[in-house]
Amino acid sequence: MPMKKSIFILVLALLLANSAFAQNNTASKYAPKAVDLGLPSGTLWSDRNLGLTENELEYGNYYCWGAIKSYPDDDQAPRILNWRTYRYGSAINNLSKYCTDSSYGNVDNKTQLESEDDAAQMFPKLHKTQIYGGKWRTPTDKEFQELIDKCEWIYQTRSGVAGFTVKGPNGNTIFFPFNGYHIGDRKFGLRDMGGYLTSTLCDEYPSYAYIVLMADDYVGCMNGSRKNGYAVRPVMSKK
Repeated sequence: MPMKKSIFILVLALLLANSAFAQNNTASKYAPKAVDLGLPSGTLWSDRNLGLTENELEYGNYYCWGAIKSYPDDDQAPRILNWRTYRYGSAINNLSKYCTDSSYGNVDNKTQLESEDDAAQMFPKLHKTQIYGGKWRTPTDKEFQELIDKCEWIYQTRSGVAGFTVKGPNGNTIFFPFNGYHIGDRKFGLRDMGGYLTSTLCDEYPSYAYIVLMADDYVGCMNGSRKNGYAVRPVMSKK
């Protein structure tokens, strides 16, 4: 083989190797860790919010319920955080999917997000990454309620970020930053409260879904408008 061609092939191989290393290194920076808190259900919780987040202190992305595009990643947001452009309906009484009452729209009696509408499950495909690949998903209302009931919630400020350290029965911990939430192009409660989605519809009022709100002396599961923007803290079931 001619010397020039051999050198060219060697250089190309080195470039490809360096590129692969850089991609793997970047991916590992954002890769979540599955934390076993010792919960009765065996649910494993991510150590960070959904998004290209490097650690547990970052807020992550904000999603409408049933949306896979987010604010601030998507260039159409925050216009996606309102009924005019909501993915599955144009008004409170005009829902096209996930509806249990005909006065709210087209009834299909679906009350749990399907895979195609789960931001955590769709994150790898949408962003063309292995981050959150596998069995990561948005938690159900029951999984979040278990976290509330079975863990110790400790209000803390870490590096200037307020939130809750959640200590499981086995002593392991995760941290929820007070990231606020979005209504249209306005952000509320930043640094004072946290807002997190569940995958569960409020079947009594299907224009709402169950969310978890947090403040320095409170944490609870309640209903919130499907078109508002909240963070997602992914979970997976223990293998």
